[in-house]
Amino acid sequence: MTQPWNLQSLPELKKLWLGLLACILLAFTFHWPSLQNRYIWDDDQYVTQNMELRSLDGLKNIWFKFHSEPQYYPLTHTTFWTEYQLWGLNPVGYHFDNILLHGVNAFLVGLILLSLGAQGAWLAAAIFAIHPVHVESVAWITERKNVLSALFYLLAFFSYLKFISFSRFEKKKLNSEHFKNKWLAYTISLLFFICALLSKTVTASLPAAVLLVVWYRTGNITRRDIFFTIPFFILGIFFGIVTARLEMTQVGAMGVEWSLTFVQRCGIAGRALWFYMVKLIWPEPLMFIYPRWTLDQISGWNLLFPVSFVTVLAGLLLYRKSCGRGPLVALLFFAGTLFPALGFLNVYPHRFSYVADHFQYLASIGIISLFSALLVAWFEKMKSTKLQTICTSIVVIFLLLNLGMKTTIQNKIYYNAETLWQDTIKKNKSAWIAYNNLGNYYLNEEKYDQAIGNYTKALSLKPNFEYAHFNLAGVYRRMGIFDKAIEHYEKTVQLFAQGQSLNPASRPVILPEAHNTMGHIFTSMGRFDQAYAQLKLAVGLRPDYAEAYNNMGSAYLKQSRLKEAIDAFSKALALKPNNAKFHNNIGAAYANTNDMNQAVYHFRRALEIKPDYKNAERNLAIAIASLKEKESGTSSNNN
Repeated sequence: MTQPWNLQSLPELKKLWLGLLACILLAFTFHWPSLQNRYIWDDDQYVTQNMELRSLDGLKNIWFKFHSEPQYYPLTHTTFWTEYQLWGLNPVGYHFDNILLHGVNAFLVGLILLSLGAQGAWLAAAIFAIHPVHVESVAWITERKNVLSALFYLLAFFSYLKFISFSRFEKKKLNSEHFKNKWLAYTISLLFFICALLSKTVTASLPAAVLLVVWYRTGNITRRDIFFTIPFFILGIFFGIVTARLEMTQVGAMGVEWSLTFVQRCGIAGRALWFYMVKLIWPEPLMFIYPRWTLDQISGWNLLFPVSFVTVLAGLLLYRKSCGRGPLVALLFFAGTLFPALGFLNVYPHRFSYVADHFQYLASIGIISLFSALLVAWFEKMKSTKLQTICTSIVVIFLLLNLGMKTTIQNKIYYNAETLWQDTIKKNKSAWIAYNNLGNYYLNEEKYDQAIGNYTKALSLKPNFEYAHFNLAGVYRRMGIFDKAIEHYEKTVQLFAQGQSLNPASRPVILPEAHNTMGHIFTSMGRFDQAYAQLKLAVGLRPDYAEAYNNMGSAYLKQSRLKEAIDAFSKALALKPNNAKFHNNIGAAYANTNDMNQAVYHFRRALEIKPDYKNAERNLAIAIASLKEKESGTSSNNN
């Protein structure tokens, strides 16, 4: 039986600092292109358009309102909040922090493996730092949750190992200082674990991983070992349930895409496990969105994937005395850490693909550490002559440089939304979401023909994709082709009405906006009855929809139905009292009723909110002139 480990045998502090510096330098050396990258997919939701980052109230909402963000990861969003206060929306700072966190994580991987006495600990750390599979987690600002949660996960892991190392000396009767350090290490581990869960709940597997390591080092797991992990399991299960619930109800991981049998889910899991393992060994090609396996592809003979993986595990368990417990523990860690993303739980990205590089950020440690240990063991056997030593060194250098160069190239793909989606489409012609998102990019760049082409391609691949119809309608609206715009808005509404929309969870967002925009278009076309019908549907679906009330007021104003217009504008202002446009519009309505005092008040409020509001400035000047003329006329009549 392997002797209990002693973390006191780690290298001296100076060498550890050098190891940390080396890992950070490696990370920056090969991930440097991401410092030039812009924002991409979901970065708007997490950073650029996230209003919670703007104020202290937003920080409070991040922590105390479960629905203020897509998922309840308050520590991750707190880092974004802090960064926004420091450098606003400059993407360089966000990318810099992601690379720095990744470099520290690589060091912690080496430190933990070293403390366990694993061969090739620092080689594993180096590979982790520069492996191209990790580019998605590092170069994508939104995936801060990956690199941040991994930091706390690894710190919690190391602290727990320290706790175990003290516990193993109890037979020798710990002195008071050892006893104090033991419980301090346990408490710190628990706190770091909570921080990891508050960053991303994929880290919930930590207690199971700890027990695996105990078995790896001692050959057995005692009741005492299990007892101390119970608080960790309770916390992990609680946060896991919260995340799974929010993933379905708030993020939208529900619908026909997840109507799978248990056998199909097993097929997905088995195939995904082998897929991730192959990508770690041969990371080519790497895609932001991989082709999604069809139901036919994940049933029947595909059950060979999970069966073969379980067979390998069984073989390693059976022959553990001859090959050691390490390979089995590495594979179990790999599979267990990947479990939340294997298809047994509903995960929103599975709508596009059952696999993604960022899913295996933590899990990859198992395969990387096993590969490194086997490689170093083989090198040790080869080092019988100086020539062989030189050759093995060249092999290691070539391996690291090859991985590093691939990582550098892969980082450039994430430069902006256009480069990302073009690369995705080039490698995966069936990526309908990529066509839609590339269309969004061209829409923002006012390249309408290219936007239409991409939205149309997305619909050819996924006809019930409500967002593509909605976005296509938006392009035609901007181009002034109103009949086409209405056609696609109506198609969007029809998909929801018939229960055929791709993402039913998007209904509360898209449907009111579709009705509101159609109402606005009908108003501009002078088709007021249709405009009122659409706008009433919009506020019926969303009673707090201020923009719809404003558009309704504008329609009434155009028909000179001034009382109704003022009532609609008032409802909009009650919902958004600091909206300059609403104040300007109600001011115009009052001006048409010759109530110039109210008109002047609202025009002034509009300018207080938005000092450069030219329309309000012009309206105010006219209203003041009219008011003075009125007062002058009254004065003349009195004379």
